[in-house]
Amino acid sequence: MRHQVNAALSIMNEQRFIDEIKKHFLMSEKDLRHVHKSSEGEINPHIIKLNSCAVGCLSLEWNRGFISAWVHITYLYIYESNCGIGSEILKTICEIADSLKISLFLDVVPQLPDDNSIPEWKLKVWYKSFGFVASEIQGSSMMERQINA
Repeated sequence: MRHQVNAALSIMNEQRFIDEIKKHFLMSEKDLRHVHKSSEGEINPHIIKLNSCAVGCLSLEWNRGFISAWVHITYLYIYESNCGIGSEILKTICEIADSLKISLFLDVVPQLPDDNSIPEWKLKVWYKSFGFVASEIQGSSMMERQINA
C-alpha cells in the first residue's frame, strides 16, 4: 500500500512540474514550426515566453508506467542562441524540478545542421554546468540530472 501511495505522489509531482513550467513560461500555444516525429512519436513543443516575448520552444514528457519521478526534456530550442536566454530557462527548469523532487533527462542533439548550430560536445558541456551527467553507455547522447545536482 505504501508503494502505491509513493507512486501516486510521484505521478502528481511529475504532472505538477510540467504544469508549473508551462505556467511560468506562459506556454499556451504550440510552435508549429518545430513539430516533428521522433522514435517516441510526435513532438509538439510549446512556445516559451519571457516578459511576453517568444524566445524558444520546449516539450516535456513523462511516463506514467515508471515509479521514479523523472521528466524527459524531449525538445528545447532557443530562437536566438548565445545570449543567455537558454541558461535562464534551463536554470528555472532545474530549480522547479528540484523543488518538486523530479529528475530530468534528455538527448543532446544539435538542432540545426549548419554553420550556426551548436556542436554536441559544446551542448554537453553546457548541460553539465546545470548538473546533468552523461550516460555511461558508449556513444550515447543521453544525459540525466538527479534532484539537487
